Amino acid sequence: LFYIVEIESNNAYSREMSKDDKEKIKEQIKNRINKYERYYDIKKIIEAPLLIKEHELKKIEYFYRKFPDRLKAITERKIRGLNEADKLKKLWARNDGKLPERSDMYILAQAVKLNSLCINGINRVAIFSDDNDFCEFSNEIGEKFNVKIYPL
Repeated sequence: LFYIVEIESNNAYSREMSKDDKEKIKEQIKNRINKYERYYDIKKIIEAPLLIKEHELKKIEYFYRKFPDRLKAITERKIRGLNEADKLKKLWARNDGKLPERSDMYILAQAVKLNSLCINGINRVAIFSDDNDFCEFSNEIGEKFNVKIYPL
């Protein structure tokens, strides 16, 4: 079973796909999730909210800090074409391009935490996303945290 952590749709990574194709894929994923939800409801399995502590988030931050040039390039692609106000918001959220947005790091921290819980019947947690903060680091994330990234 894969824990679907996030699906984003406004990213340069998957622009080669048409909007209709993206929507069809998302619908297929949602249908598969709904099919297994009655058997594998994460809230029932872990019986507690999946809260992330600051030190858990720091592990993710330290991981990403090893790749400043790649993160800067991703940020430049993400702000291309935005108006000045939106550029400033994105740069602020990404610590001037030095880190992914906090919400993305939180999602990865949740997946890492789920992996560490040793839940019966779940071997590995995965993230399905078209966000470059995940997709461009898929090998490194897999090696460091044992979280599989499936690009959309």
